[in-house]
Amino acid sequence: AGSAGTVPSQAPPTKIKPACVRFPLWHGLKGWGRAWWRRQCARWLAEFWRVGVIDVPISSLLRDGPTPPVRWITGAEANGYFADPFGIPGDEQRLACEFFDERDGTGYLEVLRLDAAGQVAERTRLTVGDGTHVSFPHLFELDGRRLALVESVAARTCTLYEVDKSGLKWRPMGPLLRGVAAADPALVHWEGRYWLAYT
Repeated sequence: AGSAGTVPSQAPPTKIKPACVRFPLWHGLKGWGRAWWRRQCARWLAEFWRVGVIDVPISSLLRDGPTPPVRWITGAEANGYFADPFGIPGDEQRLACEFFDERDGTGYLEVLRLDAAGQVAERTRLTVGDGTHVSFPHLFELDGRRLALVESVAARTCTLYEVDKSGLKWRPMGPLLRGVAAADPALVHWEGRYWLAYT
């Protein structure tokens, strides 16, 4: 039994702290640490890719047995590296690939012409992408025409190109996708339909 005239005790009102005060200090330190690590990696480490050729049909790689030796056709470049090679259909002396320029962080498409020894004899930069980053020149033949898809994530589009016999002139035919950052787009024919695969 309580005594008359007493008021029940109440807990003092809690103060709500702003989110910036509640935010633990270690979250900020963790973010600073990640940024510092990225700067160190960019300063001391660099990616280095090379393009190589295996002189056997691609179907033979699906069989068991030793992997044939790789003949490397690109080496160290002073300002970047080659990546994403694709053979030009019907032309055993040329291939298309990306050259990533580390000076400006942009990828450009080039056609490499190989000499009799299978080494790079000539490089030609393509005017594809309007100066934005492009890569992954997926070349293929369809109904007797030489076509290509190109990764252009920066432009958020996926355009189909027609490629001439020399492999040096790429005419845009039109976008297959707009407003989509489609990385590594490839056209696949399966069960009577064409499928566009990308990440």
